[in-house]
Amino acid sequence: MYKISKDYYSYSQLSFEDIPLLKAKGFDLIINNRPDDEDPDVPPAAEFAKEAARHGIAYTHIPIGVEGIRLQDIDAFIMATRNRQKVLGYCLSGTRSTMLHAMAQAKLGTPVEIIIAEAAAAGYNIAGRKLELLAVAPEDRRCLAC
Repeated sequence: MYKISKDYYSYSQLSFEDIPLLKAKGFDLIINNRPDDEDPDVPPAAEFAKEAARHGIAYTHIPIGVEGIRLQDIDAFIMATRNRQKVLGYCLSGTRSTMLHAMAQAKLGTPVEIIIAEAAAAGYNIAGRKLELLAVAPEDRRCLAC
């Protein structure tokens, strides 16, 4: 598990056994970024949602597939994480979850250089995707030289 920002963590594939541990660590939302059909050996999102609910953790499925992160995915992430204290996003390696968080933060106006630095501190190099982050940032935050 990698801490990306003060309230967001990225993780690789979650297991049912992880969920009570996440509750004990204070997580109040789990976001699954894997499409249900990505791996036939992984239970579908609905089963993870039931297990999360059983432990009192909200669960959202925002699948990021081959089409990449879409604007509606960013908006769904922003809505899901609003008023949450501690969020875990997961996918196969944590990269899609990290990038979705980055895109949402850019759209909300966090400076892109801060977003890139936070991801790098957690071990995710997203510097090559700076233009994607700037594309969703508010106009007054779109500085190519920054």
